[in-house]
Amino acid sequence: MAQAPQNGSQVHATEVIDPQAEQIGQVYAQAFLASAEQDGPVEDRLDALDSFIEDVLAASPDFEKFLLSAIVGREHKEQVIAEVLKGRASQMFLSFLQVLGHHERLDMLRTIRHRCRHLYEQLHGQIRVQMQTATAISPPLEQRIRQRLQEVLGAEPIIESQVNADLLAGIVLRTGDRDRKSTRLNPSHTDI
Repeated sequence: MAQAPQNGSQVHATEVIDPQAEQIGQVYAQAFLASAEQDGPVEDRLDALDSFIEDVLAASPDFEKFLLSAIVGREHKEQVIAEVLKGRASQMFLSFLQVLGHHERLDMLRTIRHRCRHLYEQLHGQIRVQMQTATAISPPLEQRIRQRLQEVLGAEPIIESQVNADLLAGIVLRTGDRDRKSTRLNPSHTDI
């Protein structure tokens, strides 16, 4: 499933986006965010989701296989989740994972995280922008690009920068499924 995690993680090019899974993930993401708003700082709950995926599941593939196994009963999975996270996660987060387990949707955690981040960013007037450049750019130039993107997009850009040695020059910007390329060889980069 596709994912777009925060904090430097990126979607891998080999991942496939399943539209039906994205729709189901959207429903669970809306429920997660609604519950998170009532439970405390939403960003903290999103960080808990990130941490569970990155620090627990990614670090323990056997535990993830257990959670995704069709052989293991739902009740047993819910019990193990409760035991593993007792005192380590909020009741809201624990309940959310148990609901996913009960509905056999634990395999959708990464998709749900992706949809949660997307919805959260939308609600806060933000948009994720992937920026590739041929060489590293200076902080003042990145700030000018950020300001210009905000003017063009009408939202606060969250820029994920990457140097791509395959580019000869210029900048490639991607938001969602849209690319914008600037290929003029202008040292001042005023055409951005």
